[in-house]
Amino acid sequence: YEGIQSDRHFHYTSGAGRQYVQVAPIQDEYGIDWLVVVVIPEADFMAQIITGNRITIGLITVSVVIAVLMGIFTARYVTDPVLKLNTSARELAEGNWEVSTGSQWILEIHELASSFNNMVDRLKVTMLDLKAEIFHKNRAEEALRKRLRYEEGLSACSKALLENNPDALSNALRFLLDGMNVNRIYLYRN
Repeated sequence: YEGIQSDRHFHYTSGAGRQYVQVAPIQDEYGIDWLVVVVIPEADFMAQIITGNRITIGLITVSVVIAVLMGIFTARYVTDPVLKLNTSARELAEGNWEVSTGSQWILEIHELASSFNNMVDRLKVTMLDLKAEIFHKNRAEEALRKRLRYEEGLSACSKALLENNPDALSNALRFLLDGMNVNRIYLYRN
């Protein structure tokens, strides 16, 4: 013990667990020459550290769970309107003209949905206009075909009259009147 002139620190393990030891010499002018030995079991100060670590791990776990749940909620909040818009676009592509995206909470998606709804309305009007135009063109084409047929019949009649050919005239008149939906024709010769 005489060789200890400054503080010494060491540890050892006993049946009660790890023990930390500090030895400090105390000397004064009155002849006191003592060694102060302090022994602290590791469990005494590590219990608070272990408890603090457990609390920290618990708080981190709860924070991570909350962050993940908030991330899932936020992702759904953003993606659900986009998915609705995508579904509406698919329905429109399949010919369902009565699609609507509804109103959205997110401003940008609301504007996109409004643009989509406007596009659907304009496409409806365009399709109705195209159908009407096709109908009118088909009617005009049919009338033109009838007119052409009529003119071919008149031309054949004129040719038959000029050639003085009664059989050709009869066939030409049948052709002409068939285009006018006349079922019978009677020709009398003198």
